[in-house]
Amino acid sequence: MIAPSPRQLRASRGREAERIYDVAGAAPITAAVVLLVYALAEAPDAGWGGPQTLALLSVSALLVGVFGIVDRRSASTLVPLRMFRSPTLVGGNLTLLALGMVAWGMSLTISLSSPPASTPPRFRSAAHSEPPL
Repeated sequence: MIAPSPRQLRASRGREAERIYDVAGAAPITAAVVLLVYALAEAPDAGWGGPQTLALLSVSALLVGVFGIVDRRSASTLVPLRMFRSPTLVGGNLTLLALGMVAWGMSLTISLSSPPASTPPRFRSAAHSEPPL
């Protein structure tokens, strides 16, 4: 199946077209995602309202804004922002987001409201057992 693929599948662009990688756009969005993940991972220990968490989230949001500005002015964008003008795409994504939130919320509610199927047995080690009567 893989062997005939190069012959059967045609490239979507001409071979002579030069591909340009948008480093100016990739740097801020990569840094924003790294800071966001770091902020979410450290928030339970640092506190959700703590200065470290709020600073990391703020810088991450600022870098996303920088990415939007840089990407809008770039000749070869990483994400063509005009695709967000499509009501079908935006509506579909918002619908999937809402359905995902409902499904996750339902599973969380069910798991927190029902007791576990079985409770683990309590074992005592031989050193702490009571002598037989």
